[in-house]
Amino acid sequence: MGRYLMPWIPNVVTRTNIATGWGNPLRDSAIMEFANVAERDQYWPAATAPMGAHCRTADTGALWELNLQTGARRWTPTWSVSWGQVGGIGPVVATQTGIGTTLTALTGFAYTFTAIAGRAYRVEAACGFTSAAAADALLSLLENGVQIAGSTIPTTGWTHNTAVSRNRAPGAGSVTYSCSASASTGTIATSVAPTAPGLLTVTDIGPNVRIVP
Repeated sequence: MGRYLMPWIPNVVTRTNIATGWGNPLRDSAIMEFANVAERDQYWPAATAPMGAHCRTADTGALWELNLQTGARRWTPTWSVSWGQVGGIGPVVATQTGIGTTLTALTGFAYTFTAIAGRAYRVEAACGFTSAAAADALLSLLENGVQIAGSTIPTTGWTHNTAVSRNRAPGAGSVTYSCSASASTGTIATSVAPTAPGLLTVTDIGPNVRIVP
């Protein structure tokens, strides 16, 4: 936090007027509150605020930290904690039929966002499958078109739901997560509905390296 960067100052004598030499470090070590991000950037821009400073924006209740973790001096949510859900797709409720033994992209199951260097993400997907004859359904999770995880379930005449997840740290830049499916034999179809939709979500789970105290 900002107080860890506070320089040493001599003891202040009682009734001494506030001086910049010790008053500013006291202010900088406190968690300042602003109405919103625009007010924060007006009065305490990243270019001049002390490294490690913390502040809060009242409109969202967010706690911000000034750091260099992203490769540039900037305000970010507190680096060592999860930043919550980034986004995703869904609910997918349109059935897709004719999925054969070749891996087939699932319509509507693709989400693109800009990842941040040093952050880890949990990617989760879920979908139901059915088939008229005995067959196994493979739900695959892909990162920029490359399979990174999969889950197989049997499907015979009724719906079977499956889910797949993976923790990833793709680095800075645009990244797309998507889903594909295939059948072990014959064809399968997705089985989705408003009460059991297909989903794909991406959640920021924190820094991608362990912070050792």
